[in-house]
Amino acid sequence: PLLNIPSVRGAKVFVVPGNHDLDCDASNPITWEGIKERNQQIFFCENEEGRKVRKPRSDVFRYYWDFVQRNKIVGPNPFEEISILCQEATFPFDIIAVNTSFFCDKDEKSDDPITPCPLGSLRERLKGFERNRPLIILGHHPMNCFLKTQQLQFESLLVDNNAVYLHGHEHEPKVSHNADGTVRTLGFGAVYLAPLSVSAHAPYRNSFTRCRVTDRLFLNGHSWDYHVGRWEDATRSQFSSCIKQNSYDGKSVVLGI
Repeated sequence: PLLNIPSVRGAKVFVVPGNHDLDCDASNPITWEGIKERNQQIFFCENEEGRKVRKPRSDVFRYYWDFVQRNKIVGPNPFEEISILCQEATFPFDIIAVNTSFFCDKDEKSDDPITPCPLGSLRERLKGFERNRPLIILGHHPMNCFLKTQQLQFESLLVDNNAVYLHGHEHEPKVSHNADGTVRTLGFGAVYLAPLSVSAHAPYRNSFTRCRVTDRLFLNGHSWDYHVGRWEDATRSQFSSCIKQNSYDGKSVVLGI
């Protein structure tokens, strides 16, 4: 339905898998401790060794990847890579899309800090990477879901590379800031997919956020209103926790990057 909206039609869509995009029955679950230190060192590497150690697990993404290819969406191929770097000449920023979901399983409590952070892949993409414009990293899991021993490392990576991390998974939008007030992380909330003819209540509503980037980040939230049968602007309600003095211009939430 999103691609039928005039302002979205024809847009280049980026996607990364979340914990609900896996076919958990396609492979035995894995844990960071269970794969042992030898495999931990190479699991997130963007080389043949990394692909080899991930191969037994990659099949959980088969249906997800079929959907991505069928709809001509841009994202990392779980059978080949952990992340991709996209430098679009027409964009005012660079994008890294990263898969954080290899270790997800339906029997795990996904909000716990049990998710390994793909630091190896991100560092490899950023190695020798010269930038003169903002960097946005797209992932699914928020920072507090990463292993506790890796959260500070990931935060350092964001700060050192002047990067903004945009993620999902949360049921309500959340934002964290750098010392200068610019955005460090921004979670848009989990997407609840249901037929548009089905009644749903917040936060489990069909929703999406439209972002516009200049020297600042402009956010507009939209939710499907079942009763009136249209997409309605929900910016103030979706991002109420982000709205502070001078951060709302009457139409959009405005954040520094």
